[in-house]
Amino acid sequence: MPPLPKLFVNDATPEALADHVMEQDNRMAVISDEGGFFEVISGLYNGGKANNDIVLKGYDGGDVRIERKDRSVRLRPYLTLALVAQPQVLKSLGERQA
Repeated sequence: MPPLPKLFVNDATPEALADHVMEQDNRMAVISDEGGFFEVISGLYNGGKANNDIVLKGYDGGDVRIERKDRSVRLRPYLTLALVAQPQVLKSLGERQA
């Protein structure tokens, strides 16, 4: 049984976003009226190490190959991003190393 269509998410880790992209035939949107997604991809949950490859490659369908112990996935993601962030959120992101 195919997964139900999901048009967008507004808060997802890069790993979860990759899962959504895989389920939705390489297409997904991130739509949010807050800037939290920027913080997540810049390392909020992994010690400040940016994990934004799925987003960078999602601009033009770049090749993403995910290798884990339990699975191997190849994606060509196409992402739509519609994010509205307050100026202070954007300023704080510009001050981070990641």
